[in-house]
Amino acid sequence: MRRGSRGFIVVAAGCALLASCTALPPPQEWGARGASEPAVPPLRPRPAANPVTRVSWADALRIARRRSPTIASATARILRSEALVREASAAAYPRLDARASYVRFIEAADFRGRTGTNVSDDTTRTRPFTGRGSDIYSAGFDVSYPIFDGGRTYYDKKAARASLQATRYDFESVVRELELRVTVAFLDVLLAEGAVEIAEETLSFTEKEEARARTRQEAGESLKVDTLRFATNASEERLALNRARSAKKIRLAILAELLDVPLPDDVKLVKPDARLDVPGQDAIAAGVRNRSEMQAVSARIKQLRHRLSREHADWWPSVDFFTSYGVLTLDEVKLSDQDDEFQVGGALAMNLFEGGATAARTAALRSEITELQGIRDELALRIEREIRESEAELDVARLNVDVSGETVALAEEVLTSVSARYREGELQVIDVTEATLQRARARLALLRSRIDLALSQARLRRAVGLEILTNQ
Repeated sequence: MRRGSRGFIVVAAGCALLASCTALPPPQEWGARGASEPAVPPLRPRPAANPVTRVSWADALRIARRRSPTIASATARILRSEALVREASAAAYPRLDARASYVRFIEAADFRGRTGTNVSDDTTRTRPFTGRGSDIYSAGFDVSYPIFDGGRTYYDKKAARASLQATRYDFESVVRELELRVTVAFLDVLLAEGAVEIAEETLSFTEKEEARARTRQEAGESLKVDTLRFATNASEERLALNRARSAKKIRLAILAELLDVPLPDDVKLVKPDARLDVPGQDAIAAGVRNRSEMQAVSARIKQLRHRLSREHADWWPSVDFFTSYGVLTLDEVKLSDQDDEFQVGGALAMNLFEGGATAARTAALRSEITELQGIRDELALRIEREIRESEAELDVARLNVDVSGETVALAEEVLTSVSARYREGELQVIDVTEATLQRARARLALLRSRIDLALSQARLRRAVGLEILTNQ
């Protein structure tokens, strides 16, 4: 077999060996005993929480911020951005690398070069570099330090910090959105609980009227049909009470899901006793200025501008300082002053041509900045619309509370009058039933108006970019 064929076979065998070793699991996987990674990672067990027996509006917001998986994901994004800032800052520090190599010359060539230290001499001679079967051992440390890079590292750090700032504003947006969802769920449970109380009181009133009608029937003062009508109304009101209790359980389950804590059916909900403060005439200007979404978009525009400046920095040359220390021995490993080597130097590099890649990246960044500026303008219009809608809903809610309160007072007065006249025989059962239904509707309308008022105030504060409750 020829020498060239043997060399080809050796090289091919070496490549195959390297490829097969690369395909093997790395050392950190050796202790896994061949277990393959699942396609979908299993859910992490969340720490169990004790059931909450009493919860207020502020408690619900505080628990949601502490236990919500949404907040945990947003926090992880902040940690990622902070790590990217540290990565960008690390480029300004020196880099230290360790190296080691081993070379086996199966077929060695002859080296042709100068000998001695007289570099001005033109004479050369051939001398053997290594022989067949020779070994070369080398090891050392390399240090490199960037002295000047045109501002690439500087703008990378500025862009990473702007990205971190945008991520923090995104976190605030996630918190505000979660607070609004928890607020809606909490007020829905209050509304359902109030509906249950009204249904229970209405049923109790009808059952008392049924008992009075039965007593009067036994005394011969009323007809049996009156007792049957009250009994029918009581049956219908029991159905309404069951529906109200079922609706409360469903809304309570939604709130428990948002809070990630168990809420028993008999949990005590603390009703809010004060109205929220809402911004004055400059609500739109405050919303455009304070909303975290607007601030996040502005931070991302700043990030892209730093990246654009970084692309402009590529036109400057880069200057690096490097030093290296190591040893180089033949045929055997030995450490001595004759075998060590020490290098010190600098390098200058400048990009002269890359086919227009830098210009293309610059144009892409400018287009992305223009796109984000359009998104920011559109977001400002959406914030203005949200604030105007919230202000209109708040005005209507305030009027509805006043009107509903007057309606309840009138319904109470009507029911009292109708019940008295029925006992005197001047009115029929249908009149009492209608008055009872009107009172129940009026009380539900008042309760819903109060809930809508609190929700409108919360939505307006969210639209302006404020915390829903300041003391949480």
